[in-house]
Amino acid sequence: MRKKIFIVFVILFPLIVGLGCRFSKKPDPTATPTEEPAVNPSLAAPTVTVEKKETESPSLKPYDANKDLVVVKQSAIYKKDTIVFFGFLIENTSTHTTYEGVDFTIQLFSPNGNLIDTSYAYLTQFYPETTQGITATFWLPDEEEVAASTDIRWTVAGVSFSSDLENPLTLEKLSYWENIDFPIVTGKIVNHTPAIYTNLRTDVLCYDAADEIVGGGTVYIDFIHPNNDLGFTVYVDTFGEVSRVDAFPTITFTSDVIEESNLISQVEVLDSHFYEDSSGAVNGGLIIKNTGDSVLRNIYAYITYFDQDGNIATTGSVYLNLLLPDDIIGITPWNLILPDGANMIDYSILLLPLHKEDDYDLNENPFRINSIKAAEDDNRYAQVNFTNTYSKTITEVDAYVLGYNAEGKIIGGGMTWLSDPILPGGEGNVEVLVDCQNPEVIDHFEAWVVPFDWTRFE
Repeated sequence: MRKKIFIVFVILFPLIVGLGCRFSKKPDPTATPTEEPAVNPSLAAPTVTVEKKETESPSLKPYDANKDLVVVKQSAIYKKDTIVFFGFLIENTSTHTTYEGVDFTIQLFSPNGNLIDTSYAYLTQFYPETTQGITATFWLPDEEEVAASTDIRWTVAGVSFSSDLENPLTLEKLSYWENIDFPIVTGKIVNHTPAIYTNLRTDVLCYDAADEIVGGGTVYIDFIHPNNDLGFTVYVDTFGEVSRVDAFPTITFTSDVIEESNLISQVEVLDSHFYEDSSGAVNGGLIIKNTGDSVLRNIYAYITYFDQDGNIATTGSVYLNLLLPDDIIGITPWNLILPDGANMIDYSILLLPLHKEDDYDLNENPFRINSIKAAEDDNRYAQVNFTNTYSKTITEVDAYVLGYNAEGKIIGGGMTWLSDPILPGGEGNVEVLVDCQNPEVIDHFEAWVVPFDWTRFE
């Protein structure tokens, strides 16, 4: 099986702790879609209002956001229980003006004109002669509330002028999966620049045979590598038969752009194995190593899974808080479900450590694994005994376990934490559940005990 592994490190990259405003949330994949959406055919068409808040520019080129930015298509107001979906397409018709810092406010109103809820979206740059799709999700106070109209407003923070400017991100391999439980859209984002982009947003719109917008969704992606691609998976709300889908990747106001010259490689993948198990889910794990002499902080791993035609089947990700110098650890990603009819036969792995730390308490892992064995009553549980070789008492540690079959391939894994203090030279015991569809094929385990953000040294 082909395995692609790409590894980078970012100096002094700030950890993203949240968004300044609320965007549309990913729908609940356990929800049961209604066969006929509750849409009031008499609802008034959404109105569009434009506010200009442009920074002063000495440029002599004429521009007018009122005329250049045009809403060219919008959906009906679709209601399901207490959730309302609304989507629209907006076009920058200018041949030379890039609008910067375009801040959208989408409001939902009742029949008597009272404001029900507000949704927001933001474009760092709106390039000339391009169209952007935007989705908005609103929450009603109760199911009896009637949503009658919407109002779209935007402000523009600035402009730049060039007919050559274009979005550095493009899309390939878009697929719509009807799915029994919930519709899913998968695709691939391609980065055409020698830079990393972080915290991307992708809006997805679904269209019927008449090319009307009948649903959509939004997904956020942690990062994309320079001159590379990355798969994405998004659950979508749909309110009619879907004939095609489109997606719109954008850089957000919380995105960072990091040039390749500022990247340091300090982590590598030693082993990995992923497969489609008997339940139709993707399982497996990977082992990574810190090859440098600094502590790595906030490491993200992102896995794209492909079908036999190279289409995106699904995606997975895992976050690791801390990795000590020269240390090794086995981790298992959280994989999204495979859509009905999709098969996984290949995968690629992207790694992104966010920053390094040179003054941590430890420069090597103080925990020695003494023994690992399966629990007598359930061999999905690995019982791990370890020793603290450090000169201080250590409280709060993480424990990771991978399970292997007789051929030595990773077939599942899991993690937990231990809050009990472990004295210098003292032993700790922890039990970890290994996620594996067929636990009877587990031949042996491998375990790692490591410190993390909450770990205390006393």
